Amino acid sequence: MASIVSPVVVVGSTVIDLIPLTGSAEGDAELVRHAGGPAANIAVGLAALGDTVEFVGSVGDDENGHFLRENLHRNGVGTTGLVLKAGKRTSVMSQKIAASGDRRWHYDRSVCSSCLLAEADLDVLEALNPSAICIGASSMRGDPARGALVGLAERWHSRAPLYLTTNVIQLRASLDSDILNAIRHIGRLADMVFTTYGDNAFLGLRPRGTQRLVYTRGSRGAALIGETGEITSVAGHEVEAVDPSGAADVFVAAFIRALRYGFAEQQALAFANATAALSTTREGVRGIPVWQDAARLAGLPERPLN
Repeated sequence: MASIVSPVVVVGSTVIDLIPLTGSAEGDAELVRHAGGPAANIAVGLAALGDTVEFVGSVGDDENGHFLRENLHRNGVGTTGLVLKAGKRTSVMSQKIAASGDRRWHYDRSVCSSCLLAEADLDVLEALNPSAICIGASSMRGDPARGALVGLAERWHSRAPLYLTTNVIQLRASLDSDILNAIRHIGRLADMVFTTYGDNAFLGLRPRGTQRLVYTRGSRGAALIGETGEITSVAGHEVEAVDPSGAADVFVAAFIRALRYGFAEQQALAFANATAALSTTREGVRGIPVWQDAARLAGLPERPLN
């Protein structure tokens, strides 16, 4: 694949995921520590698909924070912009699996290490000189991160392609007008917004000019929306799904990587849809398939046809 030197910078959250050990009984499950967080998942997905990636965010300067930094390193993601905040705890999310198989996430709302990202922490972007920026809205639950990310979007939207993932579903427990208005503001500046119909019911974003909305619909596929309406859509794939956790993050990573690799928007949508579907056939939030398998499922060439 083509080498890309100037990195994609992914800005947002990385957290500890405590996931039940496969085969554990409900209510008595042994929890295993994994690295997670929507933005970090996107960064790892981009790296796995061959891109050059830097992660920018904040964690506590504790054992969990160091674990997350090392995990990003092991997955080929640069951490020049990952700040360890002294005296702070790193956010932890616990997954519970019901008898029905439904997976629910629970977290301590009093701890939001990604919300500690300050405006000064984002000065590193000048040195990184990103060729694209992806902002995860899940870090916008509180300040200083909320204001810092709005400022980042205002400074950079005309300098590099800007992507936003809305993640409103993860914020609903603490959703207020300040959070919504900040996400809306960045959404209006972004070149492309990855969202869901449910999220956008709160946000009311409408693409203007060349801006795009990408609706992810889980097992029902995805749609690409422009100023005048739907540009194209793809149906879901029938796969033996094992774990849908993180599939939306895999979708975003695959779409951005496909665009940067030279695929047209419609092809990128099909590739991302296939990549996300295959990711559900594996356990864990980062079940990223190989490029060739996703391209084959999507009915695409392995390389763009120029």
